[in-house]
Amino acid sequence: MYNSPFIKAAVDLFPVFSRGEKNREPMRRGRRKAYLGLGFFLNTFLLAGLLSCVLVARAEVDSCIVGNYNLSKVPEANLLAREKESDGTSQGPYLWDILLCVNKEGFVKQYSKNRDRLGKVMNLQRIAVKDGYVQAVYAQLYRDWGYQMNLDIMCGTEMEMAWPSENYEVKSFYSEDSNIQFLNATVLTKAVCPVQPSGGSRACGGGCAFVVIFFVSLAVYVIVTVLWYYLRQGKRGKELLPHPEFWADFPYLLKDGVVYVYTKIRLCIGWGGSTTQYEQM
Repeated sequence: MYNSPFIKAAVDLFPVFSRGEKNREPMRRGRRKAYLGLGFFLNTFLLAGLLSCVLVARAEVDSCIVGNYNLSKVPEANLLAREKESDGTSQGPYLWDILLCVNKEGFVKQYSKNRDRLGKVMNLQRIAVKDGYVQAVYAQLYRDWGYQMNLDIMCGTEMEMAWPSENYEVKSFYSEDSNIQFLNATVLTKAVCPVQPSGGSRACGGGCAFVVIFFVSLAVYVIVTVLWYYLRQGKRGKELLPHPEFWADFPYLLKDGVVYVYTKIRLCIGWGGSTTQYEQM
């Protein structure tokens, strides 16, 4: 009558369950509900424990464009560098795969030199414009420890990222307070160089200012003099020019100056043999 030994034991302990099929059927349904409820509780508990053990860092950036800089134009880079600890020791070299920001996401992955072992993996957290450069923060945080890289992005000559020097080392130090290993590095790219205004005129320098002041002053002097001669002295025609005697003699003075300079040059190089009046000056 009873196929299960547990049911037989229950019948022996609780005779009320042996009063027929009508009493045993509600008991079976209640037992199934209890099993389902217990299974749901256990699965929920295990899932919550798993999520609490690993906290995956999510990106907090709203856009890959910060200020006037579009970081999505920078291609992914594979750079080789050693990792230098705070005590002066170095490890590596390692391959660093760096993707600044594409579709609001980015990462830094550390591989062995032969790319046969994956080390640290950090995801983009935030981007900020600093004084003269851009800083991107990548991190991978677990429950009790984690990694974080502060990547300073500075102006370079090419769009592709590069280290500032040939034998560059990524700085690393461990914080006992937060139990996080911090990495500091710098890359160069043309994407964060200051944008030069296109089509705009440059500011006038010292020589430009001198020329402008000279010709403006000359024009003001001529205009004021002409008006004075015309209105106050009643002069007309060529008499309106300032210092008409000087301008009448100007072509001859210019000719004499050219002849004088030419004669002096001939004397200096040994070609001169003439006895003009300029040789006596």
